[in-house]
Amino acid sequence: MSNPNFKLDNGEIKIKIKNKWTTVNFNEYENIEIVGDPGANGVVVKGIHKITGRVDAIKIWLPRKDAENGEVRESQYYAEIQKIAQLNHPNIVKIYNAWIENACYFCSMEYIDGCTLKTWISSPRSKWKRLDILNKIFMAIKVYQDKGIIHGDIHTNNILIDKAQEIHIIDFGTSVTSKYGDQSNYRENYLMYELVEKVMGDDFSGEVFLLKKYFLNDQIQNKNDVRNAIPSLVSSTILEYIKLEMIKLQMGKLTDLNDLFEICECIAKGLYINMDFVYKNMATWCSQDAIDAFPQMFYETLEDVIYGEAQNNDNEAEKMRYLSLYVYYMYYKSIQTRIDASVYDKTYEKMRYLIGKKEYDAYIKIINQEIDLFDLHRHLQDKYDDEDEIYKIEGDIRAILESLLSHFYNGYYLHILRSEYLEIQQIKMDESLYNKIVNLSHIYRFNNGIKD
Repeated sequence: MSNPNFKLDNGEIKIKIKNKWTTVNFNEYENIEIVGDPGANGVVVKGIHKITGRVDAIKIWLPRKDAENGEVRESQYYAEIQKIAQLNHPNIVKIYNAWIENACYFCSMEYIDGCTLKTWISSPRSKWKRLDILNKIFMAIKVYQDKGIIHGDIHTNNILIDKAQEIHIIDFGTSVTSKYGDQSNYRENYLMYELVEKVMGDDFSGEVFLLKKYFLNDQIQNKNDVRNAIPSLVSSTILEYIKLEMIKLQMGKLTDLNDLFEICECIAKGLYINMDFVYKNMATWCSQDAIDAFPQMFYETLEDVIYGEAQNNDNEAEKMRYLSLYVYYMYYKSIQTRIDASVYDKTYEKMRYLIGKKEYDAYIKIINQEIDLFDLHRHLQDKYDDEDEIYKIEGDIRAILESLLSHFYNGYYLHILRSEYLEIQQIKMDESLYNKIVNLSHIYRFNNGIKD
């Protein structure tokens, strides 16, 4: 990629700032060499620090082609420097220093002696080695995403592989923290998918994910467009996909049901993994006993994954009580007009040891007339003064809704349960909605010192 604001003139590096060419000086370095081609945001050189003798990579920021006044965007410079400085991780390039001189913006970084991922995958590699490299890449991606940082340009030229086959992520120049808008999130998701696609080559099938890669710059028109997803959930899913493929490679033919548990756990945690596709292909790598055991084992594993943190933690249990109630209500309202009397009858038969018929009918009436959980909660507050009574009723309604969904979807409920778990994880990423839901519990508010 060329940049009209950069040139080499008789061995001197020059950049155009405010439409005037400036010679770049490296007073603290010697043996300067250009590394790769200049990009949209900058050019990288390497040099030997005169005092320490260390070989550094030095990035020089360039004005973009469309830059106003022909200047480097200073806010972008500071954002990149400060973000990478937070990420003290062996697989993310380290920053040593940053400075501004003669309107030129610099930073010195760890120099990686190796090749780009693009070059690495151009040579034949075993499936295991490609999975191993992907695993290292996505473990590092999770590090910065868990800090709320989006790279925004995580492609094969921005990942270096050194002589020891360790990976190093570079060039956060187009990244933004996730609160600054959706565009970089969209790009992050698209490029993460593309990394898997390119590294795995013929060993990758797009059917393994519930998400699809459409065109990067098109309008999002499909619910399953990868750009619709939350980046940290996409990277978590890809890590589970990698683990799943590694397990399959290691064991050959699956006969031990303990190994099947690991498979189920990967699918349960990998929220965008296509369970139906994995199950359909199990005959090629599983015994018939394992195939027969899969549905029930997956159901039990999914329950453990969803409610595992809540089992021995009262605070987490309160959160899940209301998060799941919110999601059950949302799913119920989407199918309310399609539920017939037999489903309500079956649900009551299951619930009658807990709730009398009169109470059950009253609860169904309330559920059907309120729009969502918040309206339901307000309705109950208007009717009852006792918070404990409201809490009990909402617990009963949660059990009713779960049973209604189970009876309505019947054999398909496993898919719905997994979709509900995805909804819960997405809600957790929306701090405002998340807090609004969990604060419906007066017990949670009391335990956490939250005043009404």
